[in-house]
Amino acid sequence: MAEICQKQKIRICTPADEEYPPLLKRIYDPPLALYYRGRLDRLDKCLAIVGARKATPYGMAAAEQLAASVAKAGITIVSGGAYGIDTAAHRGALKQGVTVAVLGCGVDVVYPAANRKLFTAIEEGGAIISEYPPGTKPLPAFFPVRNRIISGIAKGTLVVEAAE
Repeated sequence: MAEICQKQKIRICTPADEEYPPLLKRIYDPPLALYYRGRLDRLDKCLAIVGARKATPYGMAAAEQLAASVAKAGITIVSGGAYGIDTAAHRGALKQGVTVAVLGCGVDVVYPAANRKLFTAIEEGGAIISEYPPGTKPLPAFFPVRNRIISGIAKGTLVVEAAE
């Protein structure tokens, strides 16, 4: 596993490591390890922005605009990297600041595939995070589980409820 991580520039941290997000240590059942690409040093002030995958154009625009405004104020946006509101929140944050995507698969698995360029941009200043080891494919059961990490990193959550 260490060789795979090294080749793919994937870092690993545990609750004993300094870079492990401090708020995440306080949730019920914190991950025993986080695999990540990018940086974890900007997680002191985070807001999660989440919502529907099949969002309305209005919801997408609202999420993007809200994320940009919050990121401009120096707050890191955290979301799940999925279609819809998550993607809009990440895009908005990247216009003005930093964002972190928490995945329900390995950090080397781009899901959804359409977000490949977005994930690359996120890694440049923020991070792609998962508790799943490299190569782990996305399974439906993994997404609700990853949500505890999103809520454990962020000090608050904004839900954009504008589904089609």
